[in-house]
Amino acid sequence: MVALAGAGGKTSLMWHLTGRLADRGCRVAATTTTRVRAGEEPAGTPVLSWRGGSDPVPDLEDALARGAPPLVTSGRMDGGKHIGLTPGQVDELAARVDHLIVEADGARGLPLKLPREGEPVLPSSATHLVVVVGLAALGRPAGPDTCLGTDGLVEEGAVLDPDRIRSLLLGPGGYLEAASRVDHAFIAVNGDDEDACTRLADTLWHPSLEGVIASSAIRHRARLVTNGGHRIAALVLAAGRSERLPPQKLALPLRGVPLVRRALEAALGGCDGPVFLVTGHEAESVCGAAGDALDDPRVTVVHNPRAGDGMSSSL
Repeated sequence: MVALAGAGGKTSLMWHLTGRLADRGCRVAATTTTRVRAGEEPAGTPVLSWRGGSDPVPDLEDALARGAPPLVTSGRMDGGKHIGLTPGQVDELAARVDHLIVEADGARGLPLKLPREGEPVLPSSATHLVVVVGLAALGRPAGPDTCLGTDGLVEEGAVLDPDRIRSLLLGPGGYLEAASRVDHAFIAVNGDDEDACTRLADTLWHPSLEGVIASSAIRHRARLVTNGGHRIAALVLAAGRSERLPPQKLALPLRGVPLVRRALEAALGGCDGPVFLVTGHEAESVCGAAGDALDDPRVTVVHNPRAGDGMSSSL
């Protein structure tokens, strides 16, 4: 079950996903836990009204057999919007199909949205969350014509540059809490300019996400940005005075291996970027204890002549 949140292309992405999955022969349906405007579904899409429970979804099997992904709702409002299912109903529906695409919050057609209280409305069986952000928000001033749910988080008129969009989506009040409730979480940057989408997607990458997608739902294009382009460096802080265990505790062995060497080997195994060993007090003793771990080409020894000033000077 893929839940779509955010703004700037959720509905287009929903129908793109359902169409691609149907083309692969999958039993796939779409629904919402909020409201969706009637008429935004592709022409010929079966719109099925279901009250939930043990009763079969009317005409579901017929639509699936024809390879026509249906939109399953609980009815239609007088104002022309389809009424969504409850999270429990969505869980029931998910058991009847291979894939279910769920629009999990509304955005009033704006390119940028943050979750308000109770949003996104995620069913318990949701496996994926895709937070959509429209490229159209980039470079525009924050305000009611651009953003939804950002009150108190950004001043009206502030330019929505990549860093500000990142802080809104992934900072306090953003989507990381919702991302923690699913197995796979993504951000999708939706727009026609592929290079601009990719640059913004690269800025939005976060360790809590499986990836960021630079996409155009209309052009049926998607490119995954992961942490492959984000090298992580490690600092091994070994400049302290060792006042409580002189002369230098980092040179002492733990099960036959000096502590500093253990730290270096853990750093080398835990990141794909450079590893910096910062020395200070008893630097020669520390380097000697590190042994041939210093021969790794990723390791650089940096001496801190102001180690007595404290750890901040090493950082």
